[in-house]
Amino acid sequence: MPETMRGIIGGPIEIPKPAPPPLQKTWAPTIFDHLKLQNGKTIGETNNEDLRQQLSKFPIEEIHTAGRETVCRRYGEFLSKAYREAGEKALTELMEKHRA
Repeated sequence: MPETMRGIIGGPIEIPKPAPPPLQKTWAPTIFDHLKLQNGKTIGETNNEDLRQQLSKFPIEEIHTAGRETVCRRYGEFLSKAYREAGEKALTELMEKHRA
């Protein structure tokens, strides 16, 4: 190192390593990719193993043996039923509250 540079750099220069490439999805997209899971991620953001782990908390048939598309469809059906039942319950309570 030239005498004029001594003490300016303070040590060897470290060249940063390039960041690893982003992980590529290895699963096929589904029409259910927008649905949220309990962990806050969407189906589309979640790999197969984590998806099955998240969905195993719900009463979904063949969660560990069915294909991804089937599992996602069954989760969508489960959510639709839950929304429908919650809406019916809320509507019944509202009608009871305002019964003349």
